[in-house]
Amino acid sequence: MREQKGSIILRSGRWYVSWWKLRSINGAVERKRVTKYLGEKTTGGKHPPADIETACKRHMKTENAKACAVKPEQVVTITDFVETIYLPWVREQKRASTQNGYQKIWDRHLCEHFGQTLLRDYTPGMATRFLTELARRGMGKNAGDHVRALMSGIFKHAAALEYVNTNPIHLAKVLVTPRAPKETPHYTVQEMGSVLSGLQDQPEARVAMALAFLGLRPSEIHGLRWEDVDQFHGVLRIRRSAWRKIINEGGKGKRSVRDVTLGATVGGILESYRQSRHSQSGFVLENTAGNPLDLYKLAREIIRPTFAIMGVEWKGYYGGRRGAETEMNRYTNGNSQLTAHHFGHTKEVADSHYIKPLPEETRIAALALDAAIGDSAETRAVGRSAVN
Repeated sequence: MREQKGSIILRSGRWYVSWWKLRSINGAVERKRVTKYLGEKTTGGKHPPADIETACKRHMKTENAKACAVKPEQVVTITDFVETIYLPWVREQKRASTQNGYQKIWDRHLCEHFGQTLLRDYTPGMATRFLTELARRGMGKNAGDHVRALMSGIFKHAAALEYVNTNPIHLAKVLVTPRAPKETPHYTVQEMGSVLSGLQDQPEARVAMALAFLGLRPSEIHGLRWEDVDQFHGVLRIRRSAWRKIINEGGKGKRSVRDVTLGATVGGILESYRQSRHSQSGFVLENTAGNPLDLYKLAREIIRPTFAIMGVEWKGYYGGRRGAETEMNRYTNGNSQLTAHHFGHTKEVADSHYIKPLPEETRIAALALDAAIGDSAETRAVGRSAVN
């Protein structure tokens, strides 16, 4: 087949490229007209913008290579493959937060590194030198692992589509020891009580931290709705997560969908907040537009300054989740299997030997944590009154 430029067409507010392709149908090779989505229509004119034309050219470059019976890896660069095939697939299949993370790693570290290198020419040695240099410049182990994982994912996808036959990242090594990750901090029960007592004049911040101390992920706090708060049965029904304005029904993963025991301390904070606020769209924490409240802006503008005045170290929302798991395990003699359901995950050592937790034992541990936080908060409040 001769080289094709492809025709850019507009359908229902979306740009597509249309071209002829040979397909095997019932054992016979036939010439069929096919289309591929390029992007949304974002301009007012009838003509495709420059980025759509560029995407069309890149796509047709790959298609022409296939049509000429030339292996795609002989002519396709890693950058072209990622930007025209891999990242569009990520945008279709992955959660918004995952898309955002991949895009940032690609933009900050990989786009310039891969440059115009062809898929077929990239070697384990190139990956070794690149990853080693990142570690030498001070990139920590966790960040380096994220970069390597994306590199491997790109080549794994390329191999699945028969652009390459091997994944060179599997054979790469980091030749220096990366900087060890910092120890992840957690709040103690005493700090939890102090925080809930000190945030009484900041209701949104108090609710956010109370939910963090209950063990919810920030994305779960972000997506929590009042219909999920069951005061009668004493549970929070975790059914979704949210990232910015994007709601993910079903949460982060299978184990994320769960019922979390709600005790009197956190339950009381939620009920008091509910009675003092009118919800526009049903989210527990929402902004004036009715969208989920920006938790990180809340932390930056209210929680962290308040913590500084109180003399409490800010350990993030995840510090509350880690603190909750640490404290609950005290009541189960360190048996994390009993508390795994509460947090929607399991420890690595239990991943392949998962035993369904005993709900009653989990509930007892959660109520013990809630009571301890309440006792600590009450002690702080009494102490402050005595000083006054």
